[in-house]
Amino acid sequence: MSEELRQIIHSAAVAGWWTVLLGAIWLTVAWLIWMGILKAKPSWLITLWGGNLEWKQVQQIMLTFMAVFKLILFVCILICIWLTLWAR
Repeated sequence: MSEELRQIIHSAAVAGWWTVLLGAIWLTVAWLIWMGILKAKPSWLITLWGGNLEWKQVQQIMLTFMAVFKLILFVCILICIWLTLWAR
């Protein structure tokens, strides 16, 4: 493998790890904020989402969103591991 290609792969791995770190921080902060919202159950949130929902549906939507985001983050982690190993 040429040195230039190795440097490009290494740079991609570093950028990927930074992306994973920021995504994990964002997910943690979003989860904490969401737990506060679920505890308070403000009426403006239901109105903001269209007014036709119940809290059980809102909880399911947010739980699905968080689960999908975690799966995407997991795939990013696998790609970053692969890039890191390939660069070595």
